[in-house]
Amino acid sequence: MEHAHHFLTRLDRLSIPHVELALSLYRDHELMKYILDSAKVPEGVERIALSLADPNRGPFLVVTRSGKFVTCLGEGMRKGALPVITREKLDGIATRVEVLRGRMEVARKVTGERGGVGKLFRRLHDAGPRLSREEFTAAAAWQPMLITDFIRWMIDTADDVKKARVILYGSFGDRTNSIQSSRMRLAAITTACGSSATWRRSGRSTAGWRSRIGRRRLFKKCTRCRMRGRPCGKE
Repeated sequence: MEHAHHFLTRLDRLSIPHVELALSLYRDHELMKYILDSAKVPEGVERIALSLADPNRGPFLVVTRSGKFVTCLGEGMRKGALPVITREKLDGIATRVEVLRGRMEVARKVTGERGGVGKLFRRLHDAGPRLSREEFTAAAAWQPMLITDFIRWMIDTADDVKKARVILYGSFGDRTNSIQSSRMRLAAITTACGSSATWRRSGRSTAGWRSRIGRRRLFKKCTRCRMRGRPCGKE
């Protein structure tokens, strides 16, 4: 790796805690790329100031939009017109990355050999209440990449539960294994879909999905059996 010598020689402008933070960012190229992507740097801006403390007084790390480190600005040094990524935003993004890395590590341990991911999602589909915390954490690690598929799966499972309850309610109630498994699967997928970090990062909103699903279809309740969804016909 080609080192940014000018940047490294300017670290003496920072206090020891800020030097440690600066070097941790300098060594973690994937984290820096994620920070810059998440910060939505305006088009045409080639350099950005990362605030290590106060957003106005600094100190700052100056980096390019591609993630290369340029220099350090000590507290009170002028950053000019450079856009600033505040320390609060920096910490928030870094925390989300660490959470995701932790989940991916669990996913690697759980899935193990080749084909393990497919087995993991089959467990999510079939295990019901027997799904372990580790298996759920491993499956949730894929949420940022598969959020659209997770939501479609959630909707399909909700429809399965609704139809099964309409058919089986009179004879079996909620005690059948098929309904219980579907309900647990729905709960797991819904929880996996609910990471607010992913919605914030992608800029998406759940409003579009609610309109596609149809609020009346999801929230209308039968007055006889108290089931959500289309009335069961007992009214």
